[in-house]
Amino acid sequence: MSNENEIDTISYVLDFIEEDILGAELKFALFSAALMSYRKDTCLRPFPDFLSGSETDEKQIERLESIVDLIPTLIELKNKKDILSDECWKFLYWLFRKDRIFNAVTCTKQKLKDLETETGQSSFSLSPDFIFEIDYQTKSSEKFDEQVKQYGVKYGYHGSRMDNFHSIVSNGLQVHMMKNGLYGEGIYLSEDLAVTMPYVSGGTIWKHSKLGHQVSCVAVCEILDHPGVKCQIETPDKSKAKNKLYAKNSEMGEVPYKYFVVTSSDLVRIKYILVFIDKESHSRKRSNNQWLIFKYPVATILFSYVIFLCIMAIWKSRSAQLYLKRYFKSDEDD
Repeated sequence: MSNENEIDTISYVLDFIEEDILGAELKFALFSAALMSYRKDTCLRPFPDFLSGSETDEKQIERLESIVDLIPTLIELKNKKDILSDECWKFLYWLFRKDRIFNAVTCTKQKLKDLETETGQSSFSLSPDFIFEIDYQTKSSEKFDEQVKQYGVKYGYHGSRMDNFHSIVSNGLQVHMMKNGLYGEGIYLSEDLAVTMPYVSGGTIWKHSKLGHQVSCVAVCEILDHPGVKCQIETPDKSKAKNKLYAKNSEMGEVPYKYFVVTSSDLVRIKYILVFIDKESHSRKRSNNQWLIFKYPVATILFSYVIFLCIMAIWKSRSAQLYLKRYFKSDEDD
């Protein structure tokens, strides 16, 4: 990397973080969850191009892990820009480029209330810790915008494993990646946020993340009101209503109320990401840090063993035995 390009890369990364640090944290969190997953070979899509050559070349995952491990908190980058390696800056530039696939913009909690006006209230109260709007920079997203004008959109929630979200947000929800459900082939979403939560699985993310240590995500999606989207609708046209009720190869019949089965990946787009922090995990981690027994477990065991040996030595000493005999004898005399 030339000196001029190096300065441009560093400046871009620092400006990006300063513009919306939480948005940058989300992109890093999604990527790190995939990197830390035991399924990283399938979850790390896309993968940094400078760490993989042609499609037949093996991905340099261990090298990537060592690069990520060297990166401090995002807020510290400005003070450590002369210390970080060229590869660290190259990775951050690849991750944060706005024109690559998508950008994440931090939203206020009011956004959830706005969404509930579109989808209805959740069956039980749920409050995400962070909400982000996803802004795509792809031709397929431009095509989706054109179709919105023709069909209009509805909103639905989709839950998945945390380590899937780097690929999901980057590549979109893919029908061929979904297991066939009871109500037919397609991508399953619901207008009820609570319905999606059993399908949500948390994961560990980057150790320096401001979003937390153990988090989970829910995707809020725009769904085209298209014949390929199966759901219950109110219409006097019975044939149209019936056609919308059934997806291909459904085992349980019609799609349930407040559910969507989307039969084509082109008919759905992620619009927001809801982030939930695992409070119990965060609390346990904080509590563990407050106790030396958790911070220094080996030293604590050795110290406890030494104390035990001292007590046993005193217990077996002649002086201790004589003292105990006198003590119990005086009790009997009383």
